[in-house]
Amino acid sequence: MTQEGNALAKVIFGDVNPSGKLAETFYKKHTDCSAFALGEFPGAESVLYKEGIYVGYRYNEKYNVEPEFCFGHGLSYTKFEYDNLEINPDEKTVSCVVKNVGEYDGSEIVQVYVHKKDSKLVKELAGFDKIFLKKNESAKVTIEIEAWQDEAEWYVGSSLSDIR
Repeated sequence: MTQEGNALAKVIFGDVNPSGKLAETFYKKHTDCSAFALGEFPGAESVLYKEGIYVGYRYNEKYNVEPEFCFGHGLSYTKFEYDNLEINPDEKTVSCVVKNVGEYDGSEIVQVYVHKKDSKLVKELAGFDKIFLKKNESAKVTIEIEAWQDEAEWYVGSSLSDIR
């Protein structure tokens, strides 16, 4: 016997707080997709994808295409506030304090984006971390950045379109 129905019921009735985030972009229409706009999709017998690095959220950022649901988007029964952003080049970390200001316990995925100097990309995911907080609880989240850039703009948020 499978438990999908029980799991779904727990989410619907608020016993479990959903906290997943999208690892892809959902477009409003197929013509908003980089493969269609920059490539040859749909092709006849073969397709040449010409978008290079501008796929998914990178395409949306570069060409100001508003998706239906952006990369990193997710739903929750609670709300989180971000505060005290700290950028530490010596330790190659970005940190902030996250507080659960909603009525339910829940998890948040803190996402760090970077705009590198002289980069063709507007924002690129640099790191993320998931934290569980009870209601009214706060904690500092520190994310190590593997590909650190000294001369860059750093962004922290709940998704690509929800930069705090």
